[in-house]
Amino acid sequence: MKTRSLIAAVAALCCVFISSPGWAFAAEIRNGPTALVEPAETVDDDLFAGGGRTATISGHVTGDAYAVAETVVVNGSVDGDLIAAAQQVIVDGTIGGNLRAAGATVTINGTVGRSVTAAAQHVNLTSNGHVGGSVVAFGQTVDAFGPVGRGMTIGGGTLQLAATVGGPVLARVDTLSVAPSAHLGGNLNYQAKQEANLPTGAVAGAVVGGPVGAESA
Repeated sequence: MKTRSLIAAVAALCCVFISSPGWAFAAEIRNGPTALVEPAETVDDDLFAGGGRTATISGHVTGDAYAVAETVVVNGSVDGDLIAAAQQVIVDGTIGGNLRAAGATVTINGTVGRSVTAAAQHVNLTSNGHVGGSVVAFGQTVDAFGPVGRGMTIGGGTLQLAATVGGPVLARVDTLSVAPSAHLGGNLNYQAKQEANLPTGAVAGAVVGGPVGAESA
């Protein structure tokens, strides 16, 4: 799993901006142990935040946001992309663009307008969350309890599907779980250690693959 490498890359990028006053003209810089964008505040630029225990975006960022901390929380809104590296990345608010995140846990309780790319031990799209585009994730556990507008590409341990996925699903996992509430709008191409129990009507397209070692359909 390349989570550490992704964290290191994002952290290095953020640290260059946060620690270098010469970059201040190019973006808004928030650093310190508890970097914060206040709830009523608007940052009309890109944002580089973190370097400490928490980085919290409670206000409005009109550009992209880059954050590295022990915990990164967005309960406000980012019009552009969020690129984050932290032990915990939590999106309770709105990301207008893409979410690119690496950490121990990545939790989406809010809305991501475009796509999600994540590497973590646990990637969790909760029942309150929504992703407008696609999801590419690698983790020990990947949960899709909220709707995904397009397709999913997943690798790792356990994939749990319990909501609508608008496009195809490609999964290379140990365990695939598909709940009766799930509906896949495209094909399902998967490999797992055991055959998945697929509820009737859960997959609109073709089902390809199955247990590791089984011949593809």
